[in-house]
Amino acid sequence: MSGVRDTAYRAAERVARWRDAPAVHPTGVLCSGTLHVVGRGERFWGEPWLDRHASYPAVVRWSHALGTPGRLPDALGLAVRVEDAGGPDRPLDLLFTSSGAGRLGRHVPLLRPDALTGAYSTLLAYRTGECERVLAAFPMLDPPHTPRPTL
Repeated sequence: MSGVRDTAYRAAERVARWRDAPAVHPTGVLCSGTLHVVGRGERFWGEPWLDRHASYPAVVRWSHALGTPGRLPDALGLAVRVEDAGGPDRPLDLLFTSSGAGRLGRHVPLLRPDALTGAYSTLLAYRTGECERVLAAFPMLDPPHTPRPTL
């Protein structure tokens, strides 16, 4: 296993040197946002930020996974930092990837040319207590004619 890890590390190091930027997620757009949590109703996660209906200010970064040029499709990353979701001075970091929205599609990375045209998911399930769920994010423009960030 360490041979695979070492090979991947060397390949990423070469790509980073060649492009003079990180090998993955080299470019991105940073903006503010809001995390809206719907809550779980009668089934609880055992995590306060997931169990209650609430909204939190967040810092959001969209990025190209591979850094493909121009409008070429790429897997897109969505990193969300919620400063106080875990309590005062306890930030929460969530990482999502462009994906489908259906039962199977939410587990598969989806190449996309535009960051705001589809769903994002954690691809793999998070487990908290007895619950196990894939988390999803859906970009929304508010109001509808808000200028769109570009990657």
